Amino acid sequence: MEGMPQQILWTAFCRQLTMPKIDCRYCDKELVYKSTRDLPFFPFCSERCKLIDLGKWVEEEHRIEESFTPEESNETDESKGE
Repeated sequence: MEGMPQQILWTAFCRQLTMPKIDCRYCDKELVYKSTRDLPFFPFCSERCKLIDLGKWVEEEHRIEESFTPEESNETDESKGE
């Protein structure tokens, strides 16, 4: 980077600090981007990580659990009977 004016280097450094960053949901690799369009597999870093995560949902390693109180359970049962 020799010969580059200091202002250009400073501007590039500042842009890098202000760009959004996230971690891949599977491998935790840091992703820096201007827009989510820059990341074709958002919020993953690659198709591989995206497919591994999908497989975990299919195999029910990932799931959304919702706890019910006894009252909610009874309401659900009653609505099915109607």
